[in-house]
Amino acid sequence: VGSKHEAAAPVPGYTFAFCGWLPGVIRDGGTRIDVDVEGFDFMVLDFDNKDHGVKVPRPVEQRVGIADILAALPFRAFVHTSHSHHPEVSTFRVILPLAERVSADEHYRIWCWLMERCDWKGDTSCKNESRFYYAPRSTPDAASNGWHKMQRVDGPTLRRANLPEGFTPAEPRQKSSGSNGPRNLRRVPQQGAH
Repeated sequence: VGSKHEAAAPVPGYTFAFCGWLPGVIRDGGTRIDVDVEGFDFMVLDFDNKDHGVKVPRPVEQRVGIADILAALPFRAFVHTSHSHHPEVSTFRVILPLAERVSADEHYRIWCWLMERCDWKGDTSCKNESRFYYAPRSTPDAASNGWHKMQRVDGPTLRRANLPEGFTPAEPRQKSSGSNGPRNLRRVPQQGAH
C-alpha cells in the first residue's frame, strides 16, 4: 500500500493523476459516463462507517469491521483499507469478482442484495455504473503504524444464481447518463496480463 504521494505519481499512458480503476467495462470508444458502461466483472462495496452525506463517524455500536462484513459475504473477495482508515474508524473496500459479466440492471440487483446482507452498512452512494475507485493507498500515519490491510479471501465466486429466486431491490435503479467524475478518463489499452 503506497502513500498518497506515491499514488499521485504520473503513470505513462493514463490521463488521470491518481491510479484507480472501474469495476464496469466501458464500451469501445466510450467515456466514463453511466450509459457507456456495458457490463461488470466485479462488485464493489465501500464501507466508511459514516451515514451517506455525513462527515462524522457512526456511533461505535453501529460501526462494522472487515470481519463483520466477510462473515456476511462468504465469497471470494479482495479487501483493502482505504485512505482514511484508522483503527478507531475502519474504512475499507470489498471487491468481489463475478463468475460471469453482468448488465447494469443485474449489477444493481446484486449490489442491493449484497448491501442487504450487510444490513445496509456500506456507502449507498457507491452504486453508479461509472464509479471510479482509487487504488489502495494509506496516509503516512497508517503506513508507519501498520494500520493498512490488504487481504485475499478464498471462497466460491459470486454468481447471479447466489441471489434468492425472485429477489427484487426495494427501490428501482435510477438510470442516469451522468458520471461521478471527469469525462476524459478513457479506456487504456491493456498491455499483457494484469
